Amino acid sequence: MRFLFLLIILSLNLISCEEDSDFLDYIGDANTNTMGGCKDPTACNYGEPQSNNGQYCDYSCFGCNDPIACNYSPDFSGSNDGCLYLTSCDKTFVPDNRFEAYLEREIWGSGNPSNSHGDLIPNNNYVYTELLTHERLDFFLWHPNTSDVANFVGIKDFKNLKQLAIIGNSLVSSLNLKNGLNYKLSLTLSECPNLGCVEVDDSTWSANNWINVDSQIYFSEDCQ
Repeated sequence: MRFLFLLIILSLNLISCEEDSDFLDYIGDANTNTMGGCKDPTACNYGEPQSNNGQYCDYSCFGCNDPIACNYSPDFSGSNDGCLYLTSCDKTFVPDNRFEAYLEREIWGSGNPSNSHGDLIPNNNYVYTELLTHERLDFFLWHPNTSDVANFVGIKDFKNLKQLAIIGNSLVSSLNLKNGLNYKLSLTLSECPNLGCVEVDDSTWSANNWINVDSQIYFSEDCQ
């Protein structure tokens, strides 16, 4: 009888150890940014375990039942109705998923579900042009949300852009800023060793006014 009692106690201790081990594994994963969770309370997966310390949130549960909205979806049947009403539903092509993800997460304002620049469809290579209202964009090597962007196609559709800085980017090899509005822009391109030609409105004006650029970078009206 005493032996049976000791056996039960030993079994309970083993179960407890396994549970503690699972808990410690979870904490260890969290400390290594593999279970950081989504930090945006408007996202569908807010608070759920997710990689990259909560930097990549899921907005796929958003939809719209109104046919006149830009993001109308006839198949949407959820309760989280996030209709987006814009003057124009024109979209800008953004083929780089990192660049798109950065724009999708950027705060814009009320009237846009999840307050993003995007169309709430991750990695579909499009954002709504009317929402590209930034006056300043900074892409730095040391900033996790702006690093590793290899393709900046779509950036010329920022009609209000007054300051652009790309620093410490070894991936970008081309850049098109030709949009008729270069005279408004202050430009910094530093530590971008693979970037050569930058397409602009007026190469002479750009060379005289944009001096904070790497020595191998040059300006042209046609970089083809």
